[in-house]
Amino acid sequence: MPHMGNGNWIVIADASFPKSTHPGWKTVPMGIDPLEALRDVLASAKAYGHVKPTVWLEREVFAINDGELASINEFRESVETLSANLYMDASLTEAQLMTRLREVAMHHRVIVIKTPNPLPYSSIFIQFTRGNWSPEQEAAVRARLAQ
Repeated sequence: MPHMGNGNWIVIADASFPKSTHPGWKTVPMGIDPLEALRDVLASAKAYGHVKPTVWLEREVFAINDGELASINEFRESVETLSANLYMDASLTEAQLMTRLREVAMHHRVIVIKTPNPLPYSSIFIQFTRGNWSPEQEAAVRARLAQ
């Protein structure tokens, strides 16, 4: 976490998540439960304090129900509970998030923690912004620069 900064991403990936060959993208296979990994990443970000996480889920995970895939509701609820008090977004599809990651990896580090999680569309994307700076403060600076 001390090496992560504004613009970096960590992905807690499900088992079917692809390995990229892009130099800005590092995949680390780990036999860890994705919710445990999320808990650890968020706790580390909070402890260091220099970055603020935004949690992204693939939009598809909300289109699947327990009748189609047992435990998907429990997974979503657990991610939401662990991400309480953080900004969380599920407005982008898997393809849109992957496009965003490829763009980010051109200039920033993307770390992928590949887990054995078999649930489809259950990768958790964590985007980092400045932890000591609010969106309102950033908007004010950008407005002054535009003048």
